[in-house]
Amino acid sequence: MLLIVAFTSFTLLSCNKEDDPRTEEEPQPSSCRINTIYNNDGDVQMQFTYNEAGKVVKATQGGLTLNYQYNGNTIVIEGTNASGEFVSKSTWILNNQGFVTDVHSEHNETGTDWTDNQYEYEAGTRLIKHTSTNSTSGSQPFVETYTWANGNIVSVETGAGQITTYSYYTEMPKQPGDYFSYAELIGPGGAKVFATKNALKSYTLNSATTSFTYQTDDDGKIVGMRYKYGTDPSTKVGFGYECD
Repeated sequence: MLLIVAFTSFTLLSCNKEDDPRTEEEPQPSSCRINTIYNNDGDVQMQFTYNEAGKVVKATQGGLTLNYQYNGNTIVIEGTNASGEFVSKSTWILNNQGFVTDVHSEHNETGTDWTDNQYEYEAGTRLIKHTSTNSTSGSQPFVETYTWANGNIVSVETGAGQITTYSYYTEMPKQPGDYFSYAELIGPGGAKVFATKNALKSYTLNSATTSFTYQTDDDGKIVGMRYKYGTDPSTKVGFGYECD
């Protein structure tokens, strides 16, 4: 399933030299794609295989394998375990701009255990509402509404009245390795949901803040994302690339 953030709290991290954000005048190389994600210990957490068109066709995470099939505006992702047995199946529908509008996820082979997610956009690209339902009898939809300013999501309100606010590195554009791009990659293999202008710096819920810093290489690619919640130790996610 797509990573729709469970908004918790963090304190802001200052950027040291290795974490200095890039400026918008430094374009991100478009010929490079993330093919490996590393965990906090530097071990491989997830790997991606791409086709000649640059689309993810396979992802592996431990004993889990995800295979991606493309047909027009539809992506079908089938998950199997190390024995080749069913784990999950999800169908992603994209609009004409390539943004995810509907996701139907099946958690058992019969399809009786399922989750549906719908995404509504302004002008086809600016996410304004997310609704989630599931097969649990009597369950109420989970709804989020999004508010934008200056090209970025600035707040999200749930049906329960909780509001999460966001801040950004205004000098750093959204790109592979930032938080929202990471969420899109491990969900629909890079299909778009969050068309923010800049890389996420923090989000705050109930006076608690989660902060993000990014480490870039000499070419400006994000090779590490570090996030921190309150006084907890920071956690790093590393990225490896393949370039044409």
